[in-house]
Amino acid sequence: MIQDAFHDPDTGSIIYWVRPHVGEEAEYSDEEGSDSGDSMSSDDTITSSEARDYFYEFNGRLFVDSPDVPIWYPADMEQKSGACHQLYKLVYGGNHFGPMSQVLCSWTESRPRVLDMCTQDGSWVQEMSQEFPNVDFVSLDVAPMVHHVPRKNIIFEVYDIQHEILEPDESFDLVRMAYTSEMLKDIRTLITEAQRVLKPGGLLCIFERELAIYDTKDLRRPSESTPWTNRVVDAMRSSLLLQGAQIETWRLMEGWLASDSGLWEGRGSGVPPFERITKGLEIVHAGGWDADFSRQGIRLLMAQLATVTLRNMGPMLSLTKMDSRNISQLVDNAIEEVRDLRTQYALKQHHLFAYKPLTPCCQN
Repeated sequence: MIQDAFHDPDTGSIIYWVRPHVGEEAEYSDEEGSDSGDSMSSDDTITSSEARDYFYEFNGRLFVDSPDVPIWYPADMEQKSGACHQLYKLVYGGNHFGPMSQVLCSWTESRPRVLDMCTQDGSWVQEMSQEFPNVDFVSLDVAPMVHHVPRKNIIFEVYDIQHEILEPDESFDLVRMAYTSEMLKDIRTLITEAQRVLKPGGLLCIFERELAIYDTKDLRRPSESTPWTNRVVDAMRSSLLLQGAQIETWRLMEGWLASDSGLWEGRGSGVPPFERITKGLEIVHAGGWDADFSRQGIRLLMAQLATVTLRNMGPMLSLTKMDSRNISQLVDNAIEEVRDLRTQYALKQHHLFAYKPLTPCCQN
C-alpha cells in the first residue's frame, strides 16, 4: 500500500492519501494486511499545495478529480460543510442518538473502532473523538478537503473509497455514512464494504436528505412559496442525472440492505447481510418565524445554508446547457426567496440504522 502524507507546517495537521500498489507484483492482497494503522508507517510526504493535484478546475471552482464524484458542491466550499454539521446536530439533538448512543455508551472492554465515510470537514469525527476518548476513529474521504487537527484517537485517510475500503474484515463496531450520495455518484459499493468491515453485531448508520423542497402544510407537494428555488432544485436534479448520479438514495437504501437486492450475490453464507433495520424521517422547517428557540435556530441556519448553497451552484447548473445569464438570474431570485422571512418551506432528512447479524460462533 502507498500512502502520501499531506502536512501543513502552520497547523501541524496531517491527512493521508492511501492507495494500493499498482502493478502485478505489488497487487493488493488480504495477506499483506489492510489495517490503516499499518499504512501510517509511510515516509512519503508532500506539501499542502500539492494536495491540489487531486482536484481540477471547472468554471473557476475546484472539484474532486474522479469520475465517481459528481460536479455538485465545489471542494472549496468550506462554509457549507460547517453549516451542514450544525444543522445535523440541531435536527438530531447532537452528534449521536438512538442506537448510535446505545452502542457508543455500551462498550466497556477493548477499544472500539468507528469508521466515518466521506468525512468532509471532519467536524463530526473531531467532536466525537473528544466525547469518546476511549474510541478509535478512522475518517475517510475521496480527497483532502481540509486540514484536520491531529488527535491521538483519529486516523485521517483519503483514497478511492468508491471501489474498496482498505480495512480488514470485521474490524469496526460502528460505520457512519452521512450524505455520502452527495460525494459519490453511487454508494452501493460503500454499503457492501461497510457490511464487510463491520464486526458481527456492529451498527451501520446512514443519513441522507432529499433533493426537494416541500410545502409546510402539505408535505406531499412542492413548496408554493419558493417557485424560483424549486426551479433551481429541478435543474440540480437534471444535472445530476446527466452525470449518472443516483439522486434517490434515500428511497432505495433500505432495499439495498435486503438479501435479495442483488448486492449480496455470491456471499453464500446463509446469513442475511443486515438485521434489525430501522429508519426514520425528520422534517426540517425553514423560513418564517418560530417561537421555539431551537426550531428558530434551525430556520435561521437553513436560510444561511440555502444562500451559501445557491451561490455555489453555477458550475453544476451549467451542465444543463443553461447560459450564465439565466443561471445568475435564477440563483439571485432563489436567494431572495429563501432570505425572505415570509417564505416557508420544508426539507426531509432520512436516517437508517442496521445491525450486522451475529455469526453462529458469536452467538454461542
